[in-house]
Amino acid sequence: MGKFNNLLSLAGFILIICVVALIVRTCANEPSISPERFTSTLVMMRADMNAALAVGGVKIAFDNNRKTQINRVSISASIRGDTWNINLQNEYVRTLSQRGWRVIDDSNAPILMCKNGALATIARDTARRGIHSGDGYITMSLSPATIMQCDHAAH
Repeated sequence: MGKFNNLLSLAGFILIICVVALIVRTCANEPSISPERFTSTLVMMRADMNAALAVGGVKIAFDNNRKTQINRVSISASIRGDTWNINLQNEYVRTLSQRGWRVIDDSNAPILMCKNGALATIARDTARRGIHSGDGYITMSLSPATIMQCDHAAH
């Protein structure tokens, strides 16, 4: 029984070492984001969102960086479905493109755009039913995941 307990202890120790190594590796691979970058990106995203929304559509909701995740900033706007159409969506894309955002995927909904590691998503919500069915939305966020996604798309 003593030999079995020693094997269990060794297996537990090895498991702990593997978990710690995995955590360290994951943290080392994620880009770090300074508070200054979060702040400047949030200012940029707000200005770009306001420019996009100025081209049209009736805004029904706006989320101005409600803190739901650590190490992330995000904003989003919902656009009333009866004012959303393909021309408006194209105007949003054109406006953001003029402000330095680049399309990384427009093969189907949603349209994804990047600027300085931030990711914008533009689409019509076809999944919901009822009163908000067909509402459009624009989201912009910066996180280690968006930086990696945008960097990957650039290469």
